[in-house]
Amino acid sequence: MKRMMFTMITQENTYQNQHSPTRFSINLGEIWALGIIIIAAEVVRLYGIRFGLPLVLNNDETFLVQHALAIRWSDLNPHAFVWGSLPFYILAAVFNVSNYVNILINQNPLAMQDFYYIGRMVSAFLGTASVALVFLWASILGCSKAGWLSAALLAFSPYAVQASHYAVVEPMLGFWVTLSMLGMALWLKRYPGGLYVASIAAGLAIATKYNAAILLVCFVTTILYIDHKEIRLPLTASKRLWIYAISIMMLCIYIGIVAFRSELLDLAASWTNTGQIKPVYIQIFNRILLSCLLMLLLAASLSAGIYRNKNWANQISNTITNRNLLYVALIVSVAFLLASPFVILDFPAFVQGTFFVVAKQISPNMVVYPIGSQTYAIADKAVPATDPFYYIRGIYHEWGAILLMAASIGLWLLWRRNRPMALIIMIFSMMMLLVTATGHYQGIRFVYPLWGIIALLSGSGVYLVIERIFQSIHKPLVRSLLIASLLFLLFWFPAESTCKRIYSDFLRKDTRNIALDWIETHVKPGTMILRENQAPGIEEATQRFHVYRSDILFEEASLAEWEEKDAEVIIITDRRYQFYLKHSSDLKDVLDRYIELRRRWKLMVSITPDKEIKGPAIHIYGKPSLTWLKSNSLMHSTAK
Repeated sequence: MKRMMFTMITQENTYQNQHSPTRFSINLGEIWALGIIIIAAEVVRLYGIRFGLPLVLNNDETFLVQHALAIRWSDLNPHAFVWGSLPFYILAAVFNVSNYVNILINQNPLAMQDFYYIGRMVSAFLGTASVALVFLWASILGCSKAGWLSAALLAFSPYAVQASHYAVVEPMLGFWVTLSMLGMALWLKRYPGGLYVASIAAGLAIATKYNAAILLVCFVTTILYIDHKEIRLPLTASKRLWIYAISIMMLCIYIGIVAFRSELLDLAASWTNTGQIKPVYIQIFNRILLSCLLMLLLAASLSAGIYRNKNWANQISNTITNRNLLYVALIVSVAFLLASPFVILDFPAFVQGTFFVVAKQISPNMVVYPIGSQTYAIADKAVPATDPFYYIRGIYHEWGAILLMAASIGLWLLWRRNRPMALIIMIFSMMMLLVTATGHYQGIRFVYPLWGIIALLSGSGVYLVIERIFQSIHKPLVRSLLIASLLFLLFWFPAESTCKRIYSDFLRKDTRNIALDWIETHVKPGTMILRENQAPGIEEATQRFHVYRSDILFEEASLAEWEEKDAEVIIITDRRYQFYLKHSSDLKDVLDRYIELRRRWKLMVSITPDKEIKGPAIHIYGKPSLTWLKSNSLMHSTAK
């Protein structure tokens, strides 16, 4: 079969003592196989992607899409800095183009649910693009067959498929991180464009989500390997000047923090007036300031070491002032600021938003309610203890023991072939796990950038096992059966789990959709509806009703007060009611209001989950004095 050859000139690792060009090739059959994998990856990511619409069942989707639409309709400032700004701008651009095309074709603008669907399409596209990047990455480090296996594993990874069904930042972050790692691999192969690819992708990754700044440590590792000889040289006069300039700047920051510490704490305290930050976060802010002071003192100690011309100080200083690191810092900064310009232009909002994220991660008092000190105390008791092994178990659950064993083999193989890349992968993975495991707000989505790495290592490990089978077994039939059995075991379970997850999460009916259909059919337009946050977002799907949403309805007002405000329908779930039952001794007055609702108001319908229906249990109550409610012959107490 005719082979398509791709050649790159590279210098091999120094421990191999070789300087021959590195060649890797892909035959036409493998190209077809990769095309099939990419098509299959896109199909499983698009299947069921309209789930829930016109309701939006994921709050992160609402946050991202609504802010992107606000950019499209008003100014360019996203006014939200809990994430990077790039996802908002990308979706805003896609929304603009899609809306313009729809007006040209259908003569009308897109509906709100269409924007959520388009946002999910962007996630699906980026998730599939990550599959192609993993193939290229594995092919550069090993061979195209390892890349084929790695791409297939990522294509059918259950969580990777699930995450790509939502309009959230994780698929975008995974794409940029994988692209940056690919650029580092090219850079280590002495391909000059790799530095620019890795740096630009890293800047865009940080502009997507700030925890991608871990990539900067990977750059230092790469530079230590590439320029280790230069780093050992004595400091030049220009580098000494650089270091002293940086030291003076840090000293000024140190003086500023010390001089204005009370003003900074007062500023953080003012944020609590909005209900966004709780008073306990002021202590955290003070701790962060003290940490900054400690880091600045360490920097001053380093400067003193440079003055004494210590060897260790010279090496660190040469690394900091290395021209490649300066290029990386410049390119990453420019890419980040171009993608997030209002980080500088609206710096106070950026500081407040990022501090809120940090405080929420490191504080056990996660649940934020702007209603009274008693509610704060009860909410804090309900927060579960942090599980330091949550992410390890999550990765094990998603990938399984066999694939994690294959990943260990792949890491060993990579250590033999490309030690710097293995170090970069280990450093990034450990730091990502460490940063997320120390937080109190846990979710497997926080370590989603590791999915491309695990797929790369697992595919390489599987390829090594297959290669060993080829070498040790000479009977073609036995060899083929063993390899087919191995591939079946590896791909059957992820594919089966992916199909089950697609059905469970995206194809089954949801109680909130059923409740919305029931309300649109049986409730009179113009009715004032109160709903808890977990209940269906009626106001997002239709403007026929007056809707008031809150997660603490009966903490804000009693049932009688809501009746005086002309509330006619109340929609609740079991979640808050069970919370009050659990803390009945502390919140008896609120629990009594739920009991009063159940006793005095008429239960219109209850929708509960079962094997074919997912979502929370939803109960819809109607004010008994309504004449249209009493004459409604279609009302019933159970809906399926």
